[in-house]
Amino acid sequence: MQDAAVPTHNRRTLWACGVGLCALTLFVYGGVGLHQFVDFDDYSYVVENPNLDGQLSGEDLRRAFTEPHNSNWAPLTSISLAVSDALYGPVPGAYAWENVLLHILASVLLMLALTRLTHRLGPSAFVAAIFAVHPLHVESVAWISERKEVLAGVFWMATLFVYPNWVRTKKIRAALLVVLWSTLALLSKATAVAIPVTLLLLDLWPLDRIKTPRDFVACATEKLPIAALAAGVSAITLIAQTESGANTSAYTPLLLRVLNAARAYRIYLVDTFWPTGLAYYYPYPSDAVLTSPASWITLAAGVAVTAFAFALIRRAPLVTMGWLWFLVTLVPMIGLVRVGGQSHADRYTYIAQTGLVLILVFGLVDLLAKRGGAKPLPVVLLAGGSLAILLPLAFLAQGQVGTWRDSETLFSHAVSVTEENAHAHRYLGVAQWTRGDQKSGELHLRKALAIQPQWGAARLVLATALLQTGRLTEAESELALAHQQGAPPKLAFAAQGILAQQRGREPEAAAAFARALELGSEDWQVLNNLAWIRAASEEASLRDPAAAVTLAERAATAQPANPFILGTLAAAYASASQSEAATRAQTEAITRLELEQSPNVRALLPGFRARLDRYRRGLPAWSAEAAPRPFRGPSPETSPGTSPRPAPRTSLKASP
Repeated sequence: MQDAAVPTHNRRTLWACGVGLCALTLFVYGGVGLHQFVDFDDYSYVVENPNLDGQLSGEDLRRAFTEPHNSNWAPLTSISLAVSDALYGPVPGAYAWENVLLHILASVLLMLALTRLTHRLGPSAFVAAIFAVHPLHVESVAWISERKEVLAGVFWMATLFVYPNWVRTKKIRAALLVVLWSTLALLSKATAVAIPVTLLLLDLWPLDRIKTPRDFVACATEKLPIAALAAGVSAITLIAQTESGANTSAYTPLLLRVLNAARAYRIYLVDTFWPTGLAYYYPYPSDAVLTSPASWITLAAGVAVTAFAFALIRRAPLVTMGWLWFLVTLVPMIGLVRVGGQSHADRYTYIAQTGLVLILVFGLVDLLAKRGGAKPLPVVLLAGGSLAILLPLAFLAQGQVGTWRDSETLFSHAVSVTEENAHAHRYLGVAQWTRGDQKSGELHLRKALAIQPQWGAARLVLATALLQTGRLTEAESELALAHQQGAPPKLAFAAQGILAQQRGREPEAAAAFARALELGSEDWQVLNNLAWIRAASEEASLRDPAAAVTLAERAATAQPANPFILGTLAAAYASASQSEAATRAQTEAITRLELEQSPNVRALLPGFRARLDRYRRGLPAWSAEAAPRPFRGPSPETSPGTSPRPAPRTSLKASP
């Protein structure tokens, strides 16, 4: 084994490589500061995350470890997001830049770790440069929600960096550092469970510690503490995903999952060499595609390549190590345990691809060295060859970064480079509808349902869109189908309430809104609409002043600057005979409404002022002349106004 602690490189050269690595990464990701949150997990992780309130407290730490978020248990990532929110609030460019800086740190640590492990700076720097700029890694960096990936990547690379020191010294302090960094990686993202395997593979190459079965057992035994931690994190994550319904393995036979995994490995391998046509989401193949001869050939080829890699364990341990690195680190995400609807994802290659790159870079360098004999290769030739590979990757990656600029760009790109992508059509439809292009938005929503007609959640989105345009008969039909097709119940009842309210059936609306809240809805639109009924309904049996105040205050907490919410709050206070509070809330609502630019919204001012006059006289809101139009939620024409946090992405609230 080489002495991993002895530096063999000029510090100036090392610094130059590090600076070059940073510059290359910044060239690729320099535009992320202008990016927006995208309607693909960013809202649930940041904008609408109830745990992010602009402050950092002990309660945030408790929740991070005890309450899984968005079907995942990643406490360190939750803490990281809370810290970011406390520092600068929901500013998308700031979150994106943090991801980039973490990615740069992971890249530099990878270079330093490989240099320590191999004592070869040139190939190590080149591997790190490919890691930094490869287009497959863009999703992990440019997507704000993937903070967990880059954060885990930093700690993973830090583990690789300190591992050689423990191998050389066997000191407790060195061992504790290995355990510490690997634990932090696991707490950042559960897929870091492969860390003990990667350390074991490093024992094979380049550390050359495994020569006999006894060596293998000894090296594996050393990793047991980390393996135990990994098993614990895996169990917690699996429970969280199963309880939230994200684990959909039961709906796909094991054989199909195995065939899809083989197909995914092939795609990752091809995309490593030819990274074009990348998208944020790849639909799951049909059973016919998965059971086709091509899939079986792919599976057989994968088994054959793996057997060949094992056969080379003595003559070319680099090949064995690199292939198994690629193979094993993907296992938690390859789909054998199916989470979500995608067939594969670019972000899953963030760590795994390094195994392939190690084979290519160090293998090629060794091959050229053997052919060149003792004479070293010219620096100009090495530099030119490196740039010929890195620059095309960097330009491709830079283009891929641009696809994450905003929701519409992201989903439009996916529609253009994939086929039959119901997910992309559904989200593109929402993005276009929210922007005000209702015709195109509806077209894409219907395309999503043409591809996947049983998708209840997408049908619910279409029903909600139809509600906003007053096409109540069509909306009612789509909503009934959405219920049958398993749309999220709390969202379906919310839409049913809006439909009933627009048809003037207040008892039915109140019952539907109440049911949505019983099922766990915290939607401010539901709170607002039910609060209005409880405060201002013409039917005395539906009025409940105390409940109206509670509901309206909850809605106002979620949307403190929304004039419609403030108007409902005022009505609730008036119904509870709190005329001073009603007057204050209605005055604030009018002030906010006067700031709106839309003529349709400003046309409501006379009605708001008439209600203010009633509240000043101690009168409640219920009367024919005081009743407002039914509130349909925010739309491009009736936006909720300015808010300390970004306004909700859309009123088409139906998750996939």
